[in-house]
Amino acid sequence: MVTRQKAAPKVEDVEAQLQTIREDISGLTKLLKELAEGKVEELRGAAHGEAEDLLKRSRRAADDATAKAKETAGSIEAYIAEKPVQASLIALLLGIFVGSLSRR
Repeated sequence: MVTRQKAAPKVEDVEAQLQTIREDISGLTKLLKELAEGKVEELRGAAHGEAEDLLKRSRRAADDATAKAKETAGSIEAYIAEKPVQASLIALLLGIFVGSLSRR
C-alpha cells in the first residue's frame, strides 16, 4: 500500500499567508475607523440638535420668568399706590421678621 505524505509547508507559504492576514487586518482596521468616524459625526449632530433645543427652551423659560416678574412688580406697585399705609405696615412686619431670623 502506497501512502502519500503531505509536503511540509514552506517558509514562503507561511510568510505569504501572514502577509494576507496583515492586509486583511489593515483593511478591517480602516473599515472600523470609517464606521467609528461616521458614528461620531452622527452623535455630534444629534448632540448639537439637543443642545440647541435645550437653549431655546431655556430662553423661553427665562423670558416667561421675566414677564411674570414684571407683571408681579406692576401689581405690587399698583397695590402700594392704592394702599400706602397697609403696604408700609407689611414692609415693617417683614423687616422685623427677617431681622429676628438673622439674629439666630
